[in-house]
Amino acid sequence: MASGKDVLRPNVPWRDLTTVVAATRVDAVVAAGFNLSRSQVKELIASGQVQVNWLAEGRADAQLVPGDMISVRGHGRVQLVDILGITTKQRWRVALRVLAK
Repeated sequence: MASGKDVLRPNVPWRDLTTVVAATRVDAVVAAGFNLSRSQVKELIASGQVQVNWLAEGRADAQLVPGDMISVRGHGRVQLVDILGITTKQRWRVALRVLAK
């Protein structure tokens, strides 16, 4: 049996990002992670190119919880790492990990 040091681990270039979103919805988090407009993200969701936790997501307003992984075909993946709190303007400060293609 292989020891822990013999295991190959991929060198994946995740980028950590702390940002502010209006809500912890799929469209808002993907838009923030990939610098897209929410209308662009809604089109991607409608065409079936967005998955949440490896299951197809058809709703732009689906709520996310920390740990959720969102895959967007042609763009990469974004993970909601943590919800850091609410700002003075009633927006959510979130920590994301982004893996861009």
